[in-house]
Amino acid sequence: MSVTALVATRANRSLAVAIGIGALASQLVVAIGASPRYLSYFNGLAGGPMNGYRLLADSNLDWGQDLPAMRQVLASVSAREPLAAYFGSAPPDAYDVHVWLWDIAGPQVKARADWIVISATYLDGLYVDNDPFRAFRAIEPTARPTPTLFVYSAQRPEVKAALADAMARRP
Repeated sequence: MSVTALVATRANRSLAVAIGIGALASQLVVAIGASPRYLSYFNGLAGGPMNGYRLLADSNLDWGQDLPAMRQVLASVSAREPLAAYFGSAPPDAYDVHVWLWDIAGPQVKARADWIVISATYLDGLYVDNDPFRAFRAIEPTARPTPTLFVYSAQRPEVKAALADAMARRP
C-alpha cells in the first residue's frame, strides 16, 4: 500500500469516527432535551415533539400524562371556569386540576368557560363522535405547555366560534 493510500484510508476512518461521535452526541442532546416527556418525543425530521400529534395520537402519544402541566398553565392564566376535553383515565381532581370536563359539562357551563384545554387525541378527532374539535385545529392555541395540551382563551372571537361549532356537533 502506498503512503498516499494509507493516509487517505486513515483520514476516511478518522472522518467516519468523527461523524459517528457527532451523531451520537447529537442524539444524546436531543434525548436529554425530551426529558421527562419521552412518550411524546419525535425527532426533528418528524416535526419534533410539538408536532407529533399530526402523525400519531391515542396511547402512542397521549395517556393523559400532562395533568400537572395543565394545573400549572391554568394557574398561570388565572382560569376561573376552565373546560377540558381531557384524554386520560386519571381523574383531574387527583392532580388538583379543577376543570369542567367536556363530556359532563352542560351547555351553560361550556358557554361560560374562560379557558379551554383540549388533549391532542381529541383535537385529532379520535374517540369523539362527529369530530367536535375540528374548528380548533385551524386556530393557534394561546398556550402549548406540552406536546399533548392545547390551551385556548375563550375570550378570543375565533375560539368562541370554534366552541359554538363544537357544541353544535356534540353538545
